[in-house]
Amino acid sequence: MITLEQGITIARQIEDVLKEVNCHCALGGSVLHKGSSNKDLDIFIYHHDITVKTPDVTIIAALAKFINDSLHKLTSNYFDKEIYTSKYKGIRIDFFLL
Repeated sequence: MITLEQGITIARQIEDVLKEVNCHCALGGSVLHKGSSNKDLDIFIYHHDITVKTPDVTIIAALAKFINDSLHKLTSNYFDKEIYTSKYKGIRIDFFLL
């Protein structure tokens, strides 16, 4: 189970990585809304300065370096956005690029 406290800790670590590529992150999904999840941690990624768009490939590379693993693109009809997934310390993280 992933708790809200774990989600916040991981999001803060991801935020440190993303600020280097002009982005920020936000928690979402069950971890935020219910306080825990048995499935995954949803992280939404958005640009700090919308006039300077960082290429998705740069964002994915920064996240992969942090996670120390590759990210896999998901196919989803739920969002009209790019979604990638990976595991970090045994926790599945879904990254939504906004």
